[in-house]
Amino acid sequence: MGIRSIYPWQSSCLLGRGLLTGEKNLVYTAPTGGGKSLVADILMLKKVLEGLRAKAILVLPYVALVQEKVNWLRKAVEGVDKVPPLPTQQAEAKRSEWRSSTTANMLVNTAIEQCTIDDLGVVVLDELHMIDDDHRGYLMELLATKILSLEQKVQIVGMSATLPLLAKWLEAKYYESKFKPVPVKEYIVFDNSIYPISTSSAFFRAASQSRDPRLSRFYTPSMTVEPSEHTALCNPKTNAVVALAIETASEGYGALVFCGGRQACQATALLISQAMPGCSDETFAKRQGVVLDLKSLPMGLDETLEETVPRGVAFHRKELLYPNRLDPSNRSKTQV
Repeated sequence: MGIRSIYPWQSSCLLGRGLLTGEKNLVYTAPTGGGKSLVADILMLKKVLEGLRAKAILVLPYVALVQEKVNWLRKAVEGVDKVPPLPTQQAEAKRSEWRSSTTANMLVNTAIEQCTIDDLGVVVLDELHMIDDDHRGYLMELLATKILSLEQKVQIVGMSATLPLLAKWLEAKYYESKFKPVPVKEYIVFDNSIYPISTSSAFFRAASQSRDPRLSRFYTPSMTVEPSEHTALCNPKTNAVVALAIETASEGYGALVFCGGRQACQATALLISQAMPGCSDETFAKRQGVVLDLKSLPMGLDETLEETVPRGVAFHRKELLYPNRLDPSNRSKTQV
């Protein structure tokens, strides 16, 4: 796995009274990239490995995350006889829905009706703050309430940028870490200007109170993005996203762009790919190899991906459940 030690905050969190024994619930938060998932994985796998028939439910917020998580867990338990086989890649594409909050509730209901709920040892709720979501939040709340109402103790582990109030409701120990393994600088982009996040509160306050959209009169931007003459980039936000992604790629780094929906994701990938700089013949040949591999799959290749991958841009959404070794969204890790 390549893990030789854990961060001090992870150790401190895990050693909290009653956590490793499963007696206490846990709600914790840490910055992105700070190692939140490993804490939950350790508690979940410990419970499953030590119990004769112990089972665990892991609820993830997005189907697109499931495949990556299953691959990680498969590696984590490799060589352990106690663990039953995890779903195959093919099964994942057919059964991805059962990992949603809706089906997690169904699993618990079925276990209660069949009197097998005693086998459940731990429930991990990723992105616990989504309990406030207007569409899916009530499902997570319903699931947690059922678990709390059971006669036997089932450990609940919730992680994300959440609040101590949720820990009180779940009768859980609350742990907060601000550890960042890599320093992160945050900025906001407004009207083709880039401002440090440290000024965001005053910035947004001024934005809501001022009728003058040119807020650079009040705040000095650290950088500016040149407006584009292209019609597709007339929107300052779209122009900034494409320009910053291209600048990052030109310097030899990878860039992740999060979009609000499937169509926005696809459209943004197309715009970025059309502005990407050229590459070496060797790199282009590797990208073409990725395209050929994807075309050979039974599910075929998405038409937009066929256009963007040769230019070094890929996107991922829940409908694109490619095998991990061929997932275009993972090819950035291999410098393709």
